[in-house]
Amino acid sequence: MGIGFISSRLFFILLASIIFCQYAGPVIMGMVENKELTWNRELLTNPIFLTTIFLIIFIVPIYEEIVFRGCLLDALSLCFRGKVYLASIVTSITFAFLHTQYTDIRALIILFAISNILVCARVSSKGLLMPILLHISMNGIVMGVKLVILTN
Repeated sequence: MGIGFISSRLFFILLASIIFCQYAGPVIMGMVENKELTWNRELLTNPIFLTTIFLIIFIVPIYEEIVFRGCLLDALSLCFRGKVYLASIVTSITFAFLHTQYTDIRALIILFAISNILVCARVSSKGLLMPILLHISMNGIVMGVKLVILTN
């Protein structure tokens, strides 16, 4: 697996692609946000909530990238005799469907697309550091936007 290398230009292109998927994808697919923001101001001082946010931003991306873009992608690449495209599709489908909190097929399509961007980062960088940093950045941006909305 290894750490690989990071191209800052490619990093920002892929991050922009991920953020586009996160925010424009639902609009393009006609997904109207019908859930109310479930966070409230009291949560900002709750240590369990803050620990959860820390885990979502920093820890979850590390283990998800090791499991999906590391172990699973490598194993499937071997099974498919080096056909990275097939390994990428199966890895991304698995990634999407294991996010069981999402039941709307459109959300799963967005997760599939994000996973493929992370696979691209993994393959391009020949390691896991770039996809981990992209995943951390994505989760940080999403959580940061929610916190900004909450505090305003």
